[in-house]
Amino acid sequence: MAFDPIKQLKSIQDKINRNIETTFGDYQKPYSYISQNSKGVNIEITLPNIKEENVFLFLNEKRIEIKAEKRGVKTDNEVKIKSFVGFYRKINLPKGLSVNKAEVKFKDNKLKIYIPKKKKN
Repeated sequence: MAFDPIKQLKSIQDKINRNIETTFGDYQKPYSYISQNSKGVNIEITLPNIKEENVFLFLNEKRIEIKAEKRGVKTDNEVKIKSFVGFYRKINLPKGLSVNKAEVKFKDNKLKIYIPKKKKN
């Protein structure tokens, strides 16, 4: 039988995926929803199995950066497996927002951010 590099790579990828599943079994990908209306910008990000103290925000007039992480240690056949799952998202913001009046809530693994538009004089 001839060597098939594609088949070999798929086999390696399957092994990697199984190891990731074993290590990060309860990990689910974050889901984001961003909307804008006449009053402001709403951002909602679902961060499954992430604790509030592991969510970090940076906000300025131009952008918002969201970082979340989960670390763990699992013992498998007397071998410690350290795990790390990270999420990072940078969102450029439209002009005219009052970032100093932003509202941030974290409940039920959902990060909700509301940034109102500046009032016109």
